Amino acid sequence: MPRVVLDLKPRTQRDLSRQGLPSKDETPAEKRARLAVEKEKEKKLTKQRDAEIKAAQQVVSKISSTLKAAVAIQAKPAYDMIASVIREPLDAAVAEMKSVEENASSIIAEGHGVCRWDIKTAAVQVATVKKHIAVASGMLATIARAVGA
Repeated sequence: MPRVVLDLKPRTQRDLSRQGLPSKDETPAEKRARLAVEKEKEKKLTKQRDAEIKAAQQVVSKISSTLKAAVAIQAKPAYDMIASVIREPLDAAVAEMKSVEENASSIIAEGHGVCRWDIKTAAVQVATVKKHIAVASGMLATIARAVGA
């Protein structure tokens, strides 16, 4: 049985220009049209990249102060005495927030990528962590009073 080989290479200069590649016999009008399309694509990519950076900046600004407060609570010496039912959800939430902050910071630094959280998700997570912080702070205050008494 004969073997069939498909040649997928463009056969003419006309085929090259259809694929977005400049051809040797491209007219000035075709060249201007091709350049206009390329410029529009680049403009669209730039706009998308700027939107991704802006979203990452919003997420970082939303979570940074809450993350610092949570890390300060975790750094207290009596934090290990808090019950694991209170401590573990806070630890998990802080680890996730640190991961998202690193992701968003790398997007800002490199100028491309997709942030794992949008601003709404960040707001919900911040509210949850603030609740965990309030409960942990109350427990730390109770421990401090018990030790001081």
